[in-house]
Amino acid sequence: MTEGELYFFSLPTGIQKAVLTNRIEKALVSAQSGRILGSGMSLGDQTTIVVEIGAYDREKAEEVISSLCQRLKCEDYDVRWD
Repeated sequence: MTEGELYFFSLPTGIQKAVLTNRIEKALVSAQSGRILGSGMSLGDQTTIVVEIGAYDREKAEEVISSLCQRLKCEDYDVRWD
């Protein structure tokens, strides 16, 4: 499993951190591409959220995250792998 971080530099309007993390977990597990390793943490500026993720298939996990973010209208995010 490859570990990484999913950074949200701003949350979509009307979506809380816990709801977003839950939706990511469900999408990754459903696609059998990965899972959440750590709950979302706020960084110092309180607007950036970091979610620790693990991927069995990095490309598939990135596709799942991208698709989910498009549906939720997340535009300012980044996936970084260790």
